[in-house]
Amino acid sequence: MNSEQLQNWLTKISEKFRGYEEKITEQKISSPNYQRRLEEIGLETQYLITYLMNNYENVQLIQPLIAQILSIYFKLGIGRFFVLQLVPSLMHTYLLGIAKRQKQSISMLETFFMAVYNEEILAGGPSSEQMTKKVEEVRVPSIRYPSIYHDPSKLIPYPEISQMRPNGGTTVQNIVRMGPFSAVDRINAENRAVVLTRILKSVNGALCYMYRDIVCRSYCISMIILIKGGFSYPESGFRIKVLQNKASDEEYGDQSK
Repeated sequence: MNSEQLQNWLTKISEKFRGYEEKITEQKISSPNYQRRLEEIGLETQYLITYLMNNYENVQLIQPLIAQILSIYFKLGIGRFFVLQLVPSLMHTYLLGIAKRQKQSISMLETFFMAVYNEEILAGGPSSEQMTKKVEEVRVPSIRYPSIYHDPSKLIPYPEISQMRPNGGTTVQNIVRMGPFSAVDRINAENRAVVLTRILKSVNGALCYMYRDIVCRSYCISMIILIKGGFSYPESGFRIKVLQNKASDEEYGDQSK
């Protein structure tokens, strides 16, 4: 599929999503099966991801696609979950572009991430009229009690915060507050990690609504590529013997290029 075909397809699914959300409202469906709906367009979604990854350097080609993708995102509902599926693949493409110093080429991806981030940090959720920003809490379990990760007897004790559980048991834990998150008008080295990790948190929170073959595959491929980034894995007879016809697949290929 080329850019024009993908634009036409995005227009069609945007209308399809709108009709589906209207049906949910009219029939008062409490638990819509978004995952099944996204599965129906899984193949075309993969085409879209592949096209964006392969052509991100050509801003003129992907600009109309990014604009349509954001338009679908702002309609929320199934549209938001559809767009969040694309995040892992677009994120590693963006990071690879930074590593290659392709600042101009990744400008549209930065615009995409800024728009999504500024919506996801709203306390009332995306498109909320309230401009209050989210404040999140992370509970850090006590190091006083042993776990599979540590032996308390080998650690230097630190002061902790005691709290009472609703069930009557006493536990000791530290609570780290993050936020309120600040809106951004550009992404730079100082705020990049916050922007990307906050978007990934939204993706993780919506995994149950997404088509797993898309989002899980994207996550896995993205992690493999980022881990392998900057390294070269030369061919060898043993490697070919073990991997056979998979030696050139994207999961096992040379990701340093």
